Amino acid sequence: MDTLDTWMKRHLEGERGVSLSEFSTCVQGYSLLMDYPQASAVASIFAQHAVRFGNRLQVLPWDAFGNLFKGPDDTWGTISMTALVKEGSWNRWKSLEPTAEYYGLYMTFKNFLEDGFAVLPVESSTPDVEAYAIGKGDSVRVMLVNLSENPQVVQIDRASTEGIVAEVGQGDLVRTEVDVFGADQFKWVGTQVDAYPYPKMGPSGRRINPSKSKDITVPAFGLAVVQINPRVVGLDKATKANAAKPQILAAALEKKVLLVGDSLDLFVTAVQQDGQLTNGMVTIDNWGKRGLYMAAIEPDDGKWNASIESFHVKVAIPEDLYNAPRTIRVAVGGLGGKVGVIDIPFRVRGAYRTTKAMQNFDNGIDAVDWYPVANGDNATAIDAKVFNGAPPHGGFIRHEFLIEQPPAQGWPNFAGAYYVVPPEVKKSVGIVFDYATNHNNPDGYFEVQIASSQVEDYDEFMVRLKNTHGNWVRDTLIWENMKQEGWGKTIPQLDPTKIKNFSWRARYSGKGYISLDNIYLLGEDGEEVPMPKGLRRLR
Repeated sequence: MDTLDTWMKRHLEGERGVSLSEFSTCVQGYSLLMDYPQASAVASIFAQHAVRFGNRLQVLPWDAFGNLFKGPDDTWGTISMTALVKEGSWNRWKSLEPTAEYYGLYMTFKNFLEDGFAVLPVESSTPDVEAYAIGKGDSVRVMLVNLSENPQVVQIDRASTEGIVAEVGQGDLVRTEVDVFGADQFKWVGTQVDAYPYPKMGPSGRRINPSKSKDITVPAFGLAVVQINPRVVGLDKATKANAAKPQILAAALEKKVLLVGDSLDLFVTAVQQDGQLTNGMVTIDNWGKRGLYMAAIEPDDGKWNASIESFHVKVAIPEDLYNAPRTIRVAVGGLGGKVGVIDIPFRVRGAYRTTKAMQNFDNGIDAVDWYPVANGDNATAIDAKVFNGAPPHGGFIRHEFLIEQPPAQGWPNFAGAYYVVPPEVKKSVGIVFDYATNHNNPDGYFEVQIASSQVEDYDEFMVRLKNTHGNWVRDTLIWENMKQEGWGKTIPQLDPTKIKNFSWRARYSGKGYISLDNIYLLGEDGEEVPMPKGLRRLR
């Protein structure tokens, strides 16, 4: 970037705009892209360009819309600011949730950069910490990126009105806010294609008192933005009315459907622009014998004193709670007496039980209400044969398929077995079924698609299944937990009264089979119709 800047000054008249397009840390997916080091890395790239061309810069992060890619280390990563939500969880962003990359760019653009500020010279006393600085008058913002695997303790001094030193020194005793992002704020679980972010928090702010300690701890491979004497609105009576209303930047529930004895697991990040959050409260109505649940919130560092705060709330479900939809209300207060509120839905459910055998394949192929769908005007096909068996499991059906890939088709072709559903599905909460699959293409996979009249653009609710290589597996699908593939109009939740059919589908060119047995509807009340036991294994 220094070379580009020098050449432009040497060979071009006047200042030119500089566009940084589709930037990220690499072009292949790998597991670290799903974790907090990616936040620090993209923030560093962004800041490197901003301090050189900030008055004429356009940037476009590489955002691959939540897709996952297999990397050279056989792990998976996402080059994206969003990822698809984990099955069964709830997120304020609906079908998507923010990745670490999003928070790195958020901290750079919202917490570090500021209109009207000029770039300041900055020195770091250790090569393990990158430092960037901008300032205006007596206000300074410094971004610190930890390039090492150990936490780094840094002290920032304004060496002069034009320079910053990130080392030990005296400095000024002024209002200072430190916003931090690292392992304590964000964590991914797993490195494979089904990895997901345990929905922790975004950046976490704290004020420091320079008269007591000026130590700023930057997490390992983490990021910190230090605001010295930041603009604060609402701190006094004169500006109280102009204070911004606190906003909920991100919120997530680990599970949106719970049993008595479970715990609500909620993570929230809230902000008050140019302000300071001062308090928080959660309330839940109709909470068993106690009537109203109410509890104060503590941010992750235990103090409400920054413009951005993150917190974790855990609430046990009491034994005397009956099954019903409920709402947890989160209220966050800030300067000027302003309050931001979000209502988050969840449901306490009853114990699931099998209520109807939709199909157990014990009465031959003529008793099975299904039809084939083979996409593509070629040899792609799927059929069905029932194999009789002895008690307790009885017969099962096998759908053998052959899939050819149309040359001009950019997405993996499919063949599917579509099942007509009984009226009882409208009162069900899900299904349980046994299956065994095999596909001779290593890239081949399987899915269950639940077609619904709610969906009008083919973005149906679906779940990907394992290639079990012929081994039988028992699986459970809960309607409330299912999600769409993610490229169409988002439907908040699958409604069982709108289900049209079930389909088990194979994807990618090749051949193999899908075997099915014991498809049972699930309910939360009514008489149980037992499934055959002793089967195979539970997933």
